[in-house]
Amino acid sequence: TSKVVKNNNHKDIIIHNKYLSMFTSILLFILVYFVSINIIGSKCINIVSTQSYSSLKNTLKDETEVRVICQNLINKIWFRTDDIFTIEEVQKQLGKEDKIKTSKNISENSKETIYSRMTNSMSSLDATISESFNLYTQNDYIYDTNFFTQKLQTFTALAFLSDGNKIIKPKKLNMFPYFLNNK
Repeated sequence: TSKVVKNNNHKDIIIHNKYLSMFTSILLFILVYFVSINIIGSKCINIVSTQSYSSLKNTLKDETEVRVICQNLINKIWFRTDDIFTIEEVQKQLGKEDKIKTSKNISENSKETIYSRMTNSMSSLDATISESFNLYTQNDYIYDTNFFTQKLQTFTALAFLSDGNKIIKPKKLNMFPYFLNNK
């Protein structure tokens, strides 16, 4: 169930998760029906809620249909998840970017090393140590797996939104629970 609450001259939508799994399949079949008869248009606000993309795949029994549905939804909000299929699909939707990576190598070369019983260590009179740093560019997903499994916490989400004219760059959102306003 969901409830709309008036607060500070704007509307907050509160989604209750208790019955979500029961309604997921019903919502999906309604959405697939509307898409198939072209009812959903540019002025329609589509709201679909699911636990994960895997639950959609299990309900629809077709991975291609899941991808088509997810690609046709413009505004998306993802909460913390451990579901690998969901994470991989989200990563594909958000794309990749060039990231600068660094690596550091240290090597040691020595001759005539001896063991000292007094200091309980190895020593060498003729030793060299070399250190190198390497900067390189790697094309990688914008948000890695750890972002979805560890960095997103309770009441935070990643949002991929549109204002109707353009897509806004994905960003992390902090949610404010409605029950904290009453204290």
